[in-house]
Amino acid sequence: MKLEKNKTTSIAKKVITFVILINLFVSIIVLLFQIKKDREDFDASLKERFENLERGTTTLGVDIYGEDEPKVMSFLKGLIAQDDFSYTFISEPDDKEEILYEFPPKDALPGLNKNFEKRVIKVFVTDESSKEHVADLTIFASKNRIDEKIKSKINFFGGVQLVQIFLNVFLIFFVFKSLVGKHLAKMAVYAQNLDLNNLKSEDLILDRPSSKKQDELESLVLSINIMKQNLDKTHKSIKDYTLNLEDKVKDATAEIMEEKNNVATLLNNMKTAVFSIGKDYKITPPVSQYSQNIFKKDIVGLKASEFLFINVKKGTKEFSDLVSGFDHIFKKGTELDYLIGKDYLPKKITLPDEENEMGMILKLDYSPLFNQEKMVEKLLVMVDDVTDIEGDYKQAKNDQLHFKFLKEIILIDDKELLSKKLEIQIQNIIYVLDDFVSPLSDTYGKDHFVESFKNCYAQLMINIQNNLALKEKLSEIVSEKDLFDTLEKASLEIKFQLQLTSLLCDILDCVLIYMDTLKILYPVKFKIDKHLSATILEKINDIEKIFRNLFEYVFLVREIDSISKEKLQKVVQVAKLYPEFERTIDLIHQRTKVLSFLLRAFKEEELSGVYENLSSLVKQIAGIERKNLNESNIKNNLIDPYRIVLEKTSNIQEIFEEKGKKAA
Repeated sequence: MKLEKNKTTSIAKKVITFVILINLFVSIIVLLFQIKKDREDFDASLKERFENLERGTTTLGVDIYGEDEPKVMSFLKGLIAQDDFSYTFISEPDDKEEILYEFPPKDALPGLNKNFEKRVIKVFVTDESSKEHVADLTIFASKNRIDEKIKSKINFFGGVQLVQIFLNVFLIFFVFKSLVGKHLAKMAVYAQNLDLNNLKSEDLILDRPSSKKQDELESLVLSINIMKQNLDKTHKSIKDYTLNLEDKVKDATAEIMEEKNNVATLLNNMKTAVFSIGKDYKITPPVSQYSQNIFKKDIVGLKASEFLFINVKKGTKEFSDLVSGFDHIFKKGTELDYLIGKDYLPKKITLPDEENEMGMILKLDYSPLFNQEKMVEKLLVMVDDVTDIEGDYKQAKNDQLHFKFLKEIILIDDKELLSKKLEIQIQNIIYVLDDFVSPLSDTYGKDHFVESFKNCYAQLMINIQNNLALKEKLSEIVSEKDLFDTLEKASLEIKFQLQLTSLLCDILDCVLIYMDTLKILYPVKFKIDKHLSATILEKINDIEKIFRNLFEYVFLVREIDSISKEKLQKVVQVAKLYPEFERTIDLIHQRTKVLSFLLRAFKEEELSGVYENLSSLVKQIAGIERKNLNESNIKNNLIDPYRIVLEKTSNIQEIFEEKGKKAA
């Protein structure tokens, strides 16, 4: 293989450049120190000469005092004859401008610039008793001599450096070329000519005398020869592997298929739906065959929201928790985030079921599947149908709760007072629920729902503060701190009406169970409020009106008993296109739930159960997207349960009038 020719440079050039720069740097530093020392020596010498001159002006003072001009001028000429002294004059002590003597004449000088140092020496005449200042001697000393000396030294330094650079370049280049360069070139040519198909060529040997000690070049040559041998071995191994690769691939494929079949067999023999959810929330294979039995369709490629979480409705806390759970698991993805996110995911869900009008109850378990970076790649989901045992389990839990309440109520002395307190609280909860689902509720803001709920719940907890079993159960339903923090901080996406109405229904259900348990030990006389009776009738008529509008004006069906298969298909198509379908279903679910509690308080247990059943079945389709609705959903969860409601409420007006007479 030929190497592409690129721009190259010589290592010798880099070495030469580096050495020259280092030498220049060091030499310049030394030169600067020498120049500095020369200037300091010059300044010190000049200072010393001035000081000596100042001490020897006694004779000059006498000559000036005696106005002996020849001697004075002889003194000045003697000064100028010395090195560095360029001009001097003598002036009056009080008038520096009046020059008495000077040499040489100032006009003959080129000019006194900054390159001259000026010194003024006072000249005195002394006798035995006095000392008189007779004149000032001014001397200009030139620095040209030291400047010339420094300039000469710099020129000499430059010449020496040029010679040194030339010699260094020549010697380094010659030595590197002869001792290193030609051997490196030979190595490069040898490496370039290596042929993977013919690595039996002679080993690399340098053309130079052998040495007892191994230097860097010999180490490099030895490494190249060893590399060639290793390449030869590796090339043979790869060639052998390539020749046998087809057989190995067949064996590996057979082994993988066997393992895949074993896994498929294991999954298909399980009575559990097993599948995995990817980061796009879609189901990826493998999927156990039992998943088809539960979901009645092939779920591969579907999103989990299209078949598993269809009842988790947007705007509810359950939906917010579901989103938070998946965000922790997939968007963050660590093992710790999985453990946190798993707690947000639902553990049980209820789906519509053609074979069971109350729906199919599924128990969900989760397990993470990590990639090589220990991040969650997929979420494994195991689904068990617990419909058959859930009813027994729920009944057992209710029996256990009744027994727990019974043990507490037995120990209460004033059961009449307890009965009155419960009656007041039940009516208070009913009034708040009535407000939450009234036609005016659409005009309420978040604050109204939150404050009404808080006040109702606080009043209830004050009145049952000594009923520890009931208080404990209510605290399980409503975790005050978590709930109120969530409500205060939640975004507007949370539907407070739906959330708090559901919680109030659970609270009322718990209080009614406590009241039912009290009835076993004490004859509770629950007074029927006329307003309550009127409210129940009003809500029954209201629900009937909602259904009538839905069927007659939307679905164009006047009699639900006469819905044929063709009409049912048309109803489903209309429901998919009706934009208010979800809101209408939510409204039916809430109001039938509240009505079931009102009827229960009114001692209409059978009718209460009918509406509770309607509410439960409608709830199952409340979260289903309109595009996923089918004939089974509409018939089993909407039409059939409402048909039963119509049968049970055909003479409801007479029943309530009779009850009112008995109560009176």
